[in-house]
Amino acid sequence: MQITPQQVENCLQVCKACLKACNECYVACLQESELDTFRDCLLIVRQSAEICMLAISALSLDSMFSSQICKLTAEICEACAKICSQHEQDYCQTCAQTCYQCAAACREMVVH
Repeated sequence: MQITPQQVENCLQVCKACLKACNECYVACLQESELDTFRDCLLIVRQSAEICMLAISALSLDSMFSSQICKLTAEICEACAKICSQHEQDYCQTCAQTCYQCAAACREMVVH
């Protein structure tokens, strides 16, 4: 399967959007009065943001490891989406949606 430049560009843009949504979710969760309720969310959105930054870097550099990094990014973003979707806050729901989109775009980058 040949990956097109359009697929790479799409994945880059979706990873950037996911990074932004994860960071916004993280900051908003820290403002919650019942912080302990958001412990799992806080941990996974940081991991998702970090792996998105790595994916952005790998894709931008046309790294030989882009496929493996995107595979891991998809797994982490999907885990993040599942946890965030359990919270009713708008920022958690936005993060979940964006993470699901990122996971799908990253899966398209995985070479079998």
